[in-house]
Amino acid sequence: MLNADVGAVGVGKGLNSTGVAEYMVTSIDNDQDGDITDGNSATINLCDLTKGLTAIGLHGNGGNTLTINAVPWGLGQSAHCA
Repeated sequence: MLNADVGAVGVGKGLNSTGVAEYMVTSIDNDQDGDITDGNSATINLCDLTKGLTAIGLHGNGGNTLTINAVPWGLGQSAHCA
């Protein structure tokens, strides 16, 4: 569950991760009320220190918003709704 933003905006301040190929957000619940479809939002800030990531996305969160900032060069894009 994601209930807060990840990382910060700025050089080297985003998600520092190595060896994790995929991050999939399956639940956003900012107010922690158990309702994951009530317009929650979260931001994941990536940076050049996010190494090895090949996929990042949002799955099963109708009505929620995930913003991904500072996607490193070379990270492929794809969209999949499920």
